Amino acid sequence: MSISRRHVLVGGAVAVPVAGVAGIGLVARGVLPGQSHWQRIIGDCDTGSSPPAAASGPSLTGTFPSAARRTDVRYTIWYPPGSEVGSALPVCVALHGRSGDHTFADSYAAAPRFLAAEVAAGPTAPFALVGVDGGDAVNWHRRSDGDDPVVMISDELLPTLAAKGLRTGTDDRIGVWGWSLGGFGALHLAAVWGPKRVAASVATSPAIWRTFDDAQPGTFDDRADFDRCDLFRRADSLVGVAVRIDCGLADPFAEASAQFRSLVDPAPEGAHAKGCHDSPFAWSVAREEVRFLGSKLEPEPEPEPAPAPAHAPTQAPAQAPATAPGGTAAPVGN
Repeated sequence: MSISRRHVLVGGAVAVPVAGVAGIGLVARGVLPGQSHWQRIIGDCDTGSSPPAAASGPSLTGTFPSAARRTDVRYTIWYPPGSEVGSALPVCVALHGRSGDHTFADSYAAAPRFLAAEVAAGPTAPFALVGVDGGDAVNWHRRSDGDDPVVMISDELLPTLAAKGLRTGTDDRIGVWGWSLGGFGALHLAAVWGPKRVAASVATSPAIWRTFDDAQPGTFDDRADFDRCDLFRRADSLVGVAVRIDCGLADPFAEASAQFRSLVDPAPEGAHAKGCHDSPFAWSVAREEVRFLGSKLEPEPEPEPAPAPAHAPTQAPAQAPATAPGGTAAPVGN
């Protein structure tokens, strides 16, 4: 039998002293450690979701030396079924969370499998998903030590992808999709680059803090760094970018995420729904997120050719005057 919130609360009231019950309440509200474990006990994290059975499409993994990050950077391109390595597809860059790497989109969110399933089922337009190493806790913005994942993506990754046939040239618009710290990164990059470069930004369980004191240590260099990157001060920079934000109701970032959503105009797609800050929540919203990205990255239809102009009635060409021997024009008629 599953354990309900009522069973735990009533049972706890009988089994523990009053101080214990007060402690349970503090944990449930996130005041004391243990909230995540508590939420799993009472079922707040049960989304009933799982990755699709479909296998992901072809993939390609590579490495390039990054001057912006001062290290070798690995990346993986996942293509949808029906496409091959080298296909000229639009691109969505996948941004990992803390301690993640270029494989995070697959290992944490099963995003390549959701992409494969949705494109195969139709009518989601195909696009390539690209994961890239952004650093452990760099948080997808330039740091004081010079590590700059933003420039790495714009000046190194995207040209590398263009050389492989993907549509990441200077006139192409891309998507960005991230989870946790990568969710913050997806919104941050969209705000930095704007609609000229970013068609769509999807943030799943974005790690957004209202103040520097609330932020996880190491995520920002100092208070000034936090202020420069504060999304609440830059919501207007997202105008023209299609934005989707999804967050679990039991996610520790749910309140800040909801507050940020209220600042973005027009209102982002997505929603706050049952779930926690974990893979099952990411799985529960991935299908809709893939469809959203496909609809925004879908190439505009080629303009229909203009109809050929109507031809004027054909006239017999005028007869040239006859030429007399010796090269002079002969008289016509009498």
